[in-house]
Amino acid sequence: QTSLVSHNTILTLGHMAVALKDVQHTQPLILARFQQRLGDPPSPLDILIINQIGCMLISSLPQATYEEIIRLFTEIIINSTFPTNDNTNQSTTSSRQPIKYKQTSNAVINVLANVAANIQGTIELMNLLTSILELFVQLGLRAKDASEKSTKNALKVSNTAGSLGVLIPIIAVVMQRITVINDPSERVFRL
Repeated sequence: QTSLVSHNTILTLGHMAVALKDVQHTQPLILARFQQRLGDPPSPLDILIINQIGCMLISSLPQATYEEIIRLFTEIIINSTFPTNDNTNQSTTSSRQPIKYKQTSNAVINVLANVAANIQGTIELMNLLTSILELFVQLGLRAKDASEKSTKNALKVSNTAGSLGVLIPIIAVVMQRITVINDPSERVFRL
């Protein structure tokens, strides 16, 4: 019964964030609550939280909240793809991150695909494209660093290439929906 209450609470908060999007500070406060609960401790409810955060992304968000969600999703994908191996016995939060987010990385990819298919507005699509391209570049740079450090180069490069590949369909969906980019911003042009 506790699980059912938690499940319904998460759904209610997610629906409130979307329905009350025009009420000042609602979405940032709900996002902060979701972030507190996400992966602490890891549970099946984390996937539901990610889905509700995705619904928030599809609705109109203040720019700061949008950036916070993208930062969270980037952190989840990168930390689950490239776990940090801490050989010390310190129990820090940074050494727990890969374990904390491991079960949510696929949910984040699914949410990003849903957002790419459903987000409205040219500016919003362009922001999403830029964010996903930046994530793609970050994953590529991390893959390069990991392959240079690894003794099993071929295996490591193969594993990280798969991580890059999951973003390609999302980029394709955004590119199909967006109008032709005639004059890209400097940021998009560099990516």
